[in-house]
Amino acid sequence: MKTIDVIALLLVITGGIAWGLIGAANYNPVDAIFGVDTAMSSLIYVLVGLAALWTISILARTISRRKIMPAPARPMERPTVTEEETHRETVPPSDRVRR
Repeated sequence: MKTIDVIALLLVITGGIAWGLIGAANYNPVDAIFGVDTAMSSLIYVLVGLAALWTISILARTISRRKIMPAPARPMERPTVTEEETHRETVPPSDRVRR
C-alpha cells in the first residue's frame, strides 16, 4: 500500500470520527481546534474530501485485484448410492424384535 493511500485512509477515518462527533454530540472537533470558518478549517475539510475521492481509487484497485464474480454454480449432484445399499433388505416394522 502506498504512503498516499495510508494518509488518505487516515484522513477519511478521522473525518468519519469528526462527523460522528458532530452527529452524536453536536461537537465539531475541527472548529474547536482550528476555529470556526477559518482558512485552516476549510483546508482540513478540503483535504478530507480529497482523501475520500482518493479512497475510491483504493477501492477500485482492490476490486480489480480480486475476483468479484462468484464461481459459476454447478448443477446439483445426486448422492451416489452404492450397490450394497441398493440390494439391502429392509425389515418391516411388524417383524422387528421388541426388547
